[in-house]
Amino acid sequence: MYSKTILSLLLATSSIAFSNTFGVTGEHGYGTLDANSIYHITSAGATQKIANAAVVPNSLAYNTAADVYYYGDHYGTNLYAYDTSSASNVLIADLTNHGMPDGFALSGGADFYNGTYYYSPEKPENTPGAIPQQATDIYAVNFSADGLNIVSHSELNVQLPAGWVSFGDFGDIAVDSSTGILYGSSTSVNGNFGDGAYFWSIDLNEANKQVTVIDQNNTANARAYQIAYNAIENAIFANQFESNEYVVIDKQTGTPGATVAVAGDFYDLASTVLPDKIPEPSSTLLLGLAASVGIFRRKRG
Repeated sequence: MYSKTILSLLLATSSIAFSNTFGVTGEHGYGTLDANSIYHITSAGATQKIANAAVVPNSLAYNTAADVYYYGDHYGTNLYAYDTSSASNVLIADLTNHGMPDGFALSGGADFYNGTYYYSPEKPENTPGAIPQQATDIYAVNFSADGLNIVSHSELNVQLPAGWVSFGDFGDIAVDSSTGILYGSSTSVNGNFGDGAYFWSIDLNEANKQVTVIDQNNTANARAYQIAYNAIENAIFANQFESNEYVVIDKQTGTPGATVAVAGDFYDLASTVLPDKIPEPSSTLLLGLAASVGIFRRKRG
């Protein structure tokens, strides 16, 4: 059994899988961060760059087991991955060959859960000021163990609430890996600007994928959040574009809570999943950490 001090040091030196959430910046609104890049974000709002993306990215998701970051082309249908093992961006596939409807782009929301990349694409507006046509379903792409090969795809056949013509204008989706509940944030679900922002959920464990509305903000300037599940703190974190804020969202009520400043805004956020157990450290690492702890204690004494 490791001491709490050594355990905390192990967590700090182990895989980024123990991190909080992730985000991708786009071509504008990135503040002092780099454009078109993947970032790690702590719950305190601190950011650390992971890699550059191959295109303007959106629909970000993180595969904890394979240590792979997925992102879509904000203006297209290609799905990419940043593979940490090779430190390179990889073109996975054109998702129109894997169930994605024609005429849509990967500028909506996405997340990764239990071997599956979940996403809902968006159809760009045809005229300036028009509402982007949003998909009426969520699509699933199942991956091989290495996280780089698609093995199957499907649709969830989601049941929308009465009056909804689509998921509206995303926003984002995020899966709570502790419960299997998918949360979503979107606006204009009734097909009109100004009809409010919605925070909703779908239980992925249930055969009937019914959307449950958790919160409805009917104010004309209500806006959707980019959201992600922070597995360490068992909470939904969010960023609203042009806010430069990182905020906790109450899962039961959809109410925003404490906020912290962040250096820029994100086109999309991605969740984390806690691994089953902490990898067993080497004896050399343990001895080094123990020595460090001993040094720290002697300096304080």
